[in-house]
Amino acid sequence: MKKLFLVFLGMIISFGNLIAQDGASQPIVSKAVYFDISPPLRDMVQDTNAVVDMSWKDGVVKNPTNVYSNDPDGTNLFLEDPVRQSFNGESINDTTILNFLGIGMAGYYPPDTDGDVGPDHYFQVVNVRFAIYNKNGVKLVGPLLNSTIFAGLPNNHNDGDAVVLYDENADRWLFSQFSLPNYPYGPFYENVAISQTSDPTGSWYRYQFAFNDMPDYPKVSVWGDGYYMTIRRFASGSGNWLGPAVVAMDRTKMLAGSPAPTMITFNLPSSSEGPLSADCDSDFPPDTTPCPVCYLVSGTGASIRINDFHADWVTPANSTFHISYTIPISPFSTFGNGNYIHQQGTS
Repeated sequence: MKKLFLVFLGMIISFGNLIAQDGASQPIVSKAVYFDISPPLRDMVQDTNAVVDMSWKDGVVKNPTNVYSNDPDGTNLFLEDPVRQSFNGESINDTTILNFLGIGMAGYYPPDTDGDVGPDHYFQVVNVRFAIYNKNGVKLVGPLLNSTIFAGLPNNHNDGDAVVLYDENADRWLFSQFSLPNYPYGPFYENVAISQTSDPTGSWYRYQFAFNDMPDYPKVSVWGDGYYMTIRRFASGSGNWLGPAVVAMDRTKMLAGSPAPTMITFNLPSSSEGPLSADCDSDFPPDTTPCPVCYLVSGTGASIRINDFHADWVTPANSTFHISYTIPISPFSTFGNGNYIHQQGTS
């Protein structure tokens, strides 16, 4: 009995260490709450006089830096950083092939620009609008409100934070935008569209995923087994900071137009910040290779940490998110907010 108790105690300690290292929740498994297919994007009405709804952001995208500063009073902010690079790297001479005017900010700041290029198209997003150009800079579609791609979906609000990606391995396009119809209360939504073909001006498979808390600042990437997304969670109602989350969506089913793809979510602790998932623009690694997710840890024990997100699409509850590698770096402190930067003529 004593030996059995010691083995059991050892298992508890090991499990506790695992939780302490990873800090992530158990996998949260859900399905898309809505699916349909859009008409060809090229046939939709051009938007030449976009209506800008800035009510939920007051016209300003709130981009707070790390609020968990290790130097809150600014004592060490102006010391010379011994690892700061003080010289430029080697420059590469190159020429501009093409330069043309894109779309404007539409009344928001910062502009939240995004875009990607495929074999025949450039897809540009600026805040709440998008446009699609050919490789000669000729505008083929737009500017249209981002919500146009999702016209007809329930709870479809044009709330911005859009992402566009060209999936090289599938020769298809991904477009996403969150929708906050009840802000500051949930449910909140992430609308995700996958082009049916390599032509982004054609029809799209359209999905809607629901979240209990606000999935702010979504960043999406392409991996062999899924579309991965990192978000910053804010509590429904109060808007309190809850911590980031890492999400995987079943890429295979979404490319096939399956109506109910699975989404797997790991919530991270509120003390963590800024995770980004790897994006693959060339040949994918073997199918069993998990998606790396990278983030910074500041202060004492400063490091770059890489977690492996293994999405088990057969049994999603068996998915894992564990630290795979830690790269030690010189200790550093982050700015608490922009007030630490002195402005001329102010005190």
